[in-house]
Amino acid sequence: MSETLVIRGNGHWRPFLYRYEVPADVTAPGGDLDWVDADDDSGFIRYKGVYSHLGDFMRCPPGSQLAAAGWHGYHAHGFSVGWVIRVSSDGETYQIARYY
Repeated sequence: MSETLVIRGNGHWRPFLYRYEVPADVTAPGGDLDWVDADDDSGFIRYKGVYSHLGDFMRCPPGSQLAAAGWHGYHAHGFSVGWVIRVSSDGETYQIARYY
């Protein structure tokens, strides 16, 4: 029995956030994104009320279902659930969706 990959998103292109648009407690020591270098001013994402960074995503393996569907990366939240991301060719915007 094969499993079907489900991807749910609205298809909207969103601009990446700059560091100043992210609450200070998220990037401060002990925050969820305290690992991001202070010099890194872009690549921040807000999805479903959660802040993340492009560095949280792994590249989709070539030949995978996600890559075949045009997604560039994924951020796993468990064994078979997480987020997928597609970055525009100019690197300024992204699409994001949930997968399960």
